[in-house]
Amino acid sequence: TTAIIATWPADPRRRTTDDWVLLRRHLPAGTDNVTIRNRTRQIASFAARHGRLPDGFTELETPPTIPAQVLLAAADRQLVRVGRLDEVRARVWVQLPTVPAPASYRDWAWHDITVTLPPTVGPDTKLCTPTLRLRDGKVRLDLPFDTTVEAAPLAGHRRAIGADWGYNTLLTA
Repeated sequence: TTAIIATWPADPRRRTTDDWVLLRRHLPAGTDNVTIRNRTRQIASFAARHGRLPDGFTELETPPTIPAQVLLAAADRQLVRVGRLDEVRARVWVQLPTVPAPASYRDWAWHDITVTLPPTVGPDTKLCTPTLRLRDGKVRLDLPFDTTVEAAPLAGHRRAIGADWGYNTLLTA
C-alpha cells in the first residue's frame, strides 16, 4: 500500500511503462498483480470519496469487527469444566467476570449451562472446552468433541477419498 501510494500515477487505471517500473522498484519482492490491482482500486475509491490519497494502510481499512465471544480452549479447570449428565445432555460450568474489568475474586461468578447434545455426539464421545458467542442477544455455545475413529485396514483398498470439513468451505474432498 505504501509503495502504491508513493508512486501514484496520473491515471491509476492506465499506468504507463515508466509508472510500472517505478512501482515495481518500490514494491516488496513477490507482490502479485492481483494485489496491486485490488489495492489500486481501494486507494482510488478512497481518493474519490475524500479528494486525497490515504496516509497509509490503516486509513484504508476499517477496524475489524469481531463477534462477542469467549474462547475457553486455553482455560483450565479454574475457569471451565465440562461433563456429561447422561447420554444426551452435558453440563458446562464456566466462571465469567461480572464487571468489565474484574479486580478481585468477587468480580467473578460461576454459570451452570446444561446442553442437549445432538444425535451425532455419541455416548462415548469426549467433550472438549467450548466457545461462548453472543448472537442476537442470546449466548450460543460451540461445544467441540473428539470421536475415536478406527483405523482402516492397510490392505484390500484400491481407492481412497480424503475430505476436510473447513471453516470457509463446508466440505473439500
